[in-house]
Amino acid sequence: IDLDKFKSVNDTLGHDTGDQLLRQVADRLNTNLRIGDFSGRWGGDEFVVCLEDFGEAENAAAAAQKLVLVLSEKYEIGSSEVYATPSIGIAVCPDSGDQADRLIKSADLAMYQAKKRGGGRFQYYSKVLNTKLEQREELEIGLRHALVRNEFVLHYQPRIDVSNGRLIGLEALLRWQHPRFGLLPPSRFVPILESSGLIHSAGEWIIDSACRQLAAWHHQFELPDLTVAINLSPHQLVYGRLVEAVAKALVDTSLDPGCIEFEIGDGQLARGRG
Repeated sequence: IDLDKFKSVNDTLGHDTGDQLLRQVADRLNTNLRIGDFSGRWGGDEFVVCLEDFGEAENAAAAAQKLVLVLSEKYEIGSSEVYATPSIGIAVCPDSGDQADRLIKSADLAMYQAKKRGGGRFQYYSKVLNTKLEQREELEIGLRHALVRNEFVLHYQPRIDVSNGRLIGLEALLRWQHPRFGLLPPSRFVPILESSGLIHSAGEWIIDSACRQLAAWHHQFELPDLTVAINLSPHQLVYGRLVEAVAKALVDTSLDPGCIEFEIGDGQLARGRG
């Protein structure tokens, strides 16, 4: 069980309020479970509930829906009224795993699927989700070696002035030439880069590579006004070495800073705030 947008509670009302919210969530869980069931805080704003002897696997849905309703009710903390909704993932033994760590992973994956669907709901683990989990684990392992193995590539999308058809710039687009899955778009691996912290080293590589390529085109085609746009993750904005990485790339390539543009999508900013 994960609380949706818990970070915004901490950011707007303070960590003390966030801590009190977690205590009230724990109290509600304990109050609404059967004797013999178990609940505990797993870490951060995540909780784990273990239900035994509830019959058919589908019966877990009734328990999960009850918890969604109970945990979504108003919390009174001091003089504040706080509202929170849970995302719940359900894993059933032995179908979803017969070991504790496997069940936790399965429930965790299902929970993230519930969160992706908007939160305030529950999601069963399935074999399809298992395949996604295994692929994600393989991608995360591969990403730790992708830079060293030169598997990242940049594709460049031209930017044209429609009034005269003139090339005015390019956008650098990251791709991963995976040895098993082929050429992967950023949607397949950038979220993993962000969650693992590898986005910073990958980001430095993108900035350096894009600047070097632009400098080469300036020289080769005599287009000194040509610019390149580089996509940034919100995670990079809080990275202490971002400015240093940009400055180094500009010095190494002797590029005018005006030749480099940075872009952050609206959707990325929204996810970064969450």
